[in-house]
Amino acid sequence: MGDVVLIAGLSQKESNGAFVVTAADANTFAVNLTKAAAGTAASSANVANVSDLGSTAAAGGSTALRVVEAIPTLDSTRVAFTSVSPFTMTVNPSATLPGSTAVHVKVGAGAIRDGRANAFAGISNATTWNFTTATSPAVVTNITSSTSDGCYRSGGATSIQVRFNQSVTVAGGNPELTLNSGASAVATYASGSGTNTLTFTYTIGASDSTLAQSGQRLNVTGFNLPAGVTMSGVTASTAVPASMASGSLNANKNIVIDNTAPAPQGFMPFPGAVGVQATQALSLIFPENMAVVNGKKLFIYRATGNILHETITIGAQSETAITQFPNNSGALITITRTGKTSTQNLVIDPATSYYVTFEAGAFTDLAGNPNAALTSTTAWRFEASPDTVAPVLNVNQSDPPHNMPNFVLDRNIELAFSEAVSTVATKTIRLCTGDADCATPVETFTFPSASVTSSKAGMGVVLNPAANLTASTTYFLLIDSGAFVDGAGNATASAVTAGQYQFTAVAPPVSAPSGGGGHRSTSTHPRAESPGERSRFGGASRLAGRGGGRSNRDSPTHRSRRARHTAHRAGCRLLREHSRIPDLRPDPEGCRDVHARRDRSSQPDDPARSDELSQPLRDRGR
Repeated sequence: MGDVVLIAGLSQKESNGAFVVTAADANTFAVNLTKAAAGTAASSANVANVSDLGSTAAAGGSTALRVVEAIPTLDSTRVAFTSVSPFTMTVNPSATLPGSTAVHVKVGAGAIRDGRANAFAGISNATTWNFTTATSPAVVTNITSSTSDGCYRSGGATSIQVRFNQSVTVAGGNPELTLNSGASAVATYASGSGTNTLTFTYTIGASDSTLAQSGQRLNVTGFNLPAGVTMSGVTASTAVPASMASGSLNANKNIVIDNTAPAPQGFMPFPGAVGVQATQALSLIFPENMAVVNGKKLFIYRATGNILHETITIGAQSETAITQFPNNSGALITITRTGKTSTQNLVIDPATSYYVTFEAGAFTDLAGNPNAALTSTTAWRFEASPDTVAPVLNVNQSDPPHNMPNFVLDRNIELAFSEAVSTVATKTIRLCTGDADCATPVETFTFPSASVTSSKAGMGVVLNPAANLTASTTYFLLIDSGAFVDGAGNATASAVTAGQYQFTAVAPPVSAPSGGGGHRSTSTHPRAESPGERSRFGGASRLAGRGGGRSNRDSPTHRSRRARHTAHRAGCRLLREHSRIPDLRPDPEGCRDVHARRDRSSQPDDPARSDELSQPLRDRGR
């Protein structure tokens, strides 16, 4: 790319570094007409004959000319004249000329006059006053990649482009870029010698990974020049942009190198769970976004005798849903068994133990790494048995939580339950203020009601009052006993009375108009942080029509089973949090730091595997 230094006369008012394009070439130019000086035409004449840049090859011998600097002759800081013979004009540009570059100077007609006002004809060509600048140290101005953002594994290749402030010539072999994905990870020079942009190719090694790096993104850390290899203006110590700084590869691109096989962090039903229902869905939670592989199989065995109970083929005999958490920070895979011809109901009475296994390669991460097979008879083991536990309203995990002092006036009220529930016809909820007996409710919701809807897969119940709440007023709810039932028909045991669930409404802070608004049904207001905000819903959904009592409910065996059931439901709450409130997950970036947890998993037949798979979820729920 040639450079031009213009020496302008009195009519030259601009110094904007505009491009002068003489022929189409492989570059793309952005022409900014807003920098034209006042009084000059900002019209198509300024960019005449510029079209289809990059679509055709440049004409033979043609170049794109860049104006380095336009200098008015009246600028005594950059243009100096001698007053004695030999008469000379010295030009001192403010800009630093690029190294190893052909430069020529143009002088506008009339820009220079002698003492009798005779005008100099000027220099309008590229040959009268031209020269080539010496080689100077090259500076890296930007590093990017033509490879799409995403996760990649061994066997793939990534193309990296390094742009310099001047042309760089490669000789003697192939220079390399050092990378942050491994001690020996390098990208090898591919093309671009003699231009200011060089392309390198990175072939991903089997042990390469960026999962432990800043942002977990691929980045260039420097140059490596093997013996005999040279790059004009570049040495092994030439600096590259710092990690995540402007111009760095990991600031420009989100390319993650991942060669680690994915492993589930937890299962649903949880290992050791009791009270699992006959057609319970099977769920797995992973620490990164995942895909399922159609045709792969899962197996359900009866623990006694290791008898195969059911074979589930992914994508053929099951309804498989994947909930991807933001920023590739996790995934919940749920396999629904209800209504499928292959479904064999689990035996719940008498209580029966089962375990689940699955094939290798049934699931893959975004880089294409397949999972290992699960063959353990204890890692995903649970007990199917009748559900005799009543659902519970969690007032401190509801929205607003109990005793919240600053609930926004136009928000809906969302009740949180320990498991999925449905309403019971003719039962009521009263929204009240004042006396505990609530003789005149603010509003009464009688089931079924269009103002009462289900949320969070049945684990939440939303109340939408007809009118906004009143500021500086304390409200409470009165809820009938038995107003809600779970899938097994267990009803909420007792009524909610005055003082058990109350909150105070306040007006929202005044802010600038946002162009929007709306009634509470849109729930657009920010939620106030509350003690229960990060653990909003608990329990596991159950299916309608299942249940049945168990004799001798106060026996030691039954009390032990109920305790295990309660522990299972607590674990369910944590899994629900992962799948339903992904914005509260602690990891916002990349193909995720949770990969580091993978090495926690035990060997397949390790009895400790069951508790270990659940531990990361318990840790996250704190």
